[in-house]
Amino acid sequence: MERKRKNQYPHGKKSEDQKISSSLHDDDEERTRRKNEGGKCHIFDNNNEQELEATVEEQAAGYMSEKHPLHSACAEGASLNVIQYLMRTKGDDKLCQEDDDGNYPLHWACKGKATLEVIKYVLFKEPEALKQRNKAGYTPVHTSCENRASSVVLSILLRTWPDGAKARSKLGKTPLHLAYKNRAPPDAVSVLLEFWPNAVKEKDSNGETPCHTACCHRASLDAVSTLLKVWPEVVKEKDNIGCTPLHAACCYKASVDVISALLSIWPDAVKEKDNIGRTPLHTACCNRAPSDIATILLSIYPDAVKEKNWDGETPLHTACYYEAPFDVVTVLMKTWPDAANEKDKYAFTPLHTACTKRASFRSITLLCNKWLEDKKNRTSHGLVDLKKFIDFSRSEYAKKLFSNVSNLHCGKTGNPTLNELLRFFIGIKLWNGVAFVLDKHPAIVRTMNLDTMLMGDFLSMTGRCCRLTTMWEVISNEQDLLGGA
Repeated sequence: MERKRKNQYPHGKKSEDQKISSSLHDDDEERTRRKNEGGKCHIFDNNNEQELEATVEEQAAGYMSEKHPLHSACAEGASLNVIQYLMRTKGDDKLCQEDDDGNYPLHWACKGKATLEVIKYVLFKEPEALKQRNKAGYTPVHTSCENRASSVVLSILLRTWPDGAKARSKLGKTPLHLAYKNRAPPDAVSVLLEFWPNAVKEKDSNGETPCHTACCHRASLDAVSTLLKVWPEVVKEKDNIGCTPLHAACCYKASVDVISALLSIWPDAVKEKDNIGRTPLHTACCNRAPSDIATILLSIYPDAVKEKNWDGETPLHTACYYEAPFDVVTVLMKTWPDAANEKDKYAFTPLHTACTKRASFRSITLLCNKWLEDKKNRTSHGLVDLKKFIDFSRSEYAKKLFSNVSNLHCGKTGNPTLNELLRFFIGIKLWNGVAFVLDKHPAIVRTMNLDTMLMGDFLSMTGRCCRLTTMWEVISNEQDLLGGA
């Protein structure tokens, strides 16, 4: 038997529930009128109605064995007729019953499969269900946003309960947080902001604003711009670990357009540090962001490459530790070549760090080339570091590289031979390694049998790395190079 409900609506303008009620009532009257017209009814004649009822009963029977039939029907997008049949059979009070996860039928209806008329009907029958929360603290409005519901569904829910836009989950998330987390349609976001514009300023239990959430989940430029238009100052907000939206965007590899939009409002965001001293550039390097993100950050603040976190690490240390792409390491090195010589609080250079992790061989080679540029590292002074590089290296290629440099240091040039060492260094473009060989053994060039034109190119590449006396000796031994001089 259907429960009697007190009239909750005063006289005057109809509420949304009254409109739904009237609509459903009108539909019932129309069905009755057509039924009573007998032979004039072509749609709802007795045979059709019997077939429809049989179909509805058959479909409803599939849910009867479920622990929560009405919940399951709403979850699987059952028709309104099936929902009504189950309510007649099981009773309206099932609308107020939660499942094992604390979800009510309206929660399931809002998960996306239920038709609009089912959502309206369930809401009409039990308006208070809109305020019920599941075990995560989600209301049906939260559930709608989590499942990328349309603006039409959200409008119906929020017109019935406007404060639904302000409801918080157990983790402090508003529906707007969930909308951005799940990339809800732009018009759905607009509905949420229409009912509560200040939602852009709200923080969840992690201290994240919806803008942080948007950046964490790679929201589109239009989606982020919507938040920035409502509250531009959001770019200065920090979460519980001191991260701005720019940190979040760099961490989760947001598009360059989104990062540019954040920087256009507050360029100094690139200088901000989180609770452990990381700038957005550190964060980008930590998470293997592409080089175009590093490039745009450095275009705003080139000295970001010199900033250190609380462990004394530069972005180059971080890039090496987290195995950032080679082109990121290249961008950092080009911006500040001496970054390769900086030491963290453990006295590690980026090369030490690269060896302890699985940084790419190209990155290790680039750093080793810079290390060999320092002439003191070509003396016995460099042997201590070389031993560490060999011991730390997790890659066989890296071990081979440092072993070859060490052999050259110690004069062990039998296996591999000097010629093999030289060709190895040329092959990996370790030009300071090539210069190291030539400084110690300039006569080796005569055994390479390079064409005169190729020899000119070769010496052009290595000449900037060798001592002048070395170059003079090489040229003296290659008189063809002086032809016509």
